[in-house]
Amino acid sequence: QYCYGFFLNNDSLFFITNDGITEVSRTIQQTQVLDIPTRGNIAFDGRTIYFINENSLLTAYDTKTRKERPFRKVVASDFCLTEQGLYFINRMDSDCVYLCGREGAHSLKISNDPALSVGYDGEKVTMILKSDGKEVVFEP
Repeated sequence: QYCYGFFLNNDSLFFITNDGITEVSRTIQQTQVLDIPTRGNIAFDGRTIYFINENSLLTAYDTKTRKERPFRKVVASDFCLTEQGLYFINRMDSDCVYLCGREGAHSLKISNDPALSVGYDGEKVTMILKSDGKEVVFEP
């Protein structure tokens, strides 16, 4: 397996591989492969893993309760996690960029321009426009 990255919390290490996310317990030495696709973005806030599921729904997996919760009204092709919430490309609205809370509620349209991707570097949110490939910067 190829490891793309990892993250951790107080209980486990999580390795992002081409086969999924492997959780390795730091206390009981148990390993489990989580049913989370890794072909798109993965984000982690210390407790919740965010990803786009096989139905293109932005989804939250709670590492404490081990429950997965798709955001029913968030059909996305790309997303990024910020302090404000989740910026995502809305497939249901011509690939425009939206912002929603970490629970998936209260979506707000950020841009009327269709985007190819959206990203966050710790300071600013950027999107690449579908029309001409130009980068647009949002200050969160």
